[in-house]
Amino acid sequence: MRLQHCEEDFQRSAPYRFVNKIHCATNPETAFDVISSSKYDPEWFPDFVSAEWKTSPPHGPGSKRLYELKYMTILEEFLIWERGRRLVFRVNSCSLPIVRRFLENYELRPGAEHGTEVVWEVCYEPNPWLRFLHPLLRPFFARDFAKAARQLEALLNRNNFD
Repeated sequence: MRLQHCEEDFQRSAPYRFVNKIHCATNPETAFDVISSSKYDPEWFPDFVSAEWKTSPPHGPGSKRLYELKYMTILEEFLIWERGRRLVFRVNSCSLPIVRRFLENYELRPGAEHGTEVVWEVCYEPNPWLRFLHPLLRPFFARDFAKAARQLEALLNRNNFD
């Protein structure tokens, strides 16, 4: 199902969001590289199956990636690609008709003493005709994104990527 396009400013107007903050010992550039690559996704993102770039490297704004989870497949389009600082993508299509618009925003900042603080924001608008299911589904997605954040934090603190 094709989603309505949203731009980066959807982050400010999205009716629903999940926000997770993590702290890791690695530097912002390395944390960005781990997040933007699918190489480590099996270690941190629940139900990850595969990811396939649909555009040639180097990847950046405008790049597209097909991302498969156990329960759905999405086509991502990257809007902002600022290594070590910010990564934003929207979902252009989804095999499950649960959202009308969807955007993920990762902001990376140098930590207070060392390392990196990552603020991961998932912004979305449910499909109107499935809105009645939203209160039932939201806790499951909140749990999955929180679990992914904990696992990403553990991955970034466990491995020496630098």
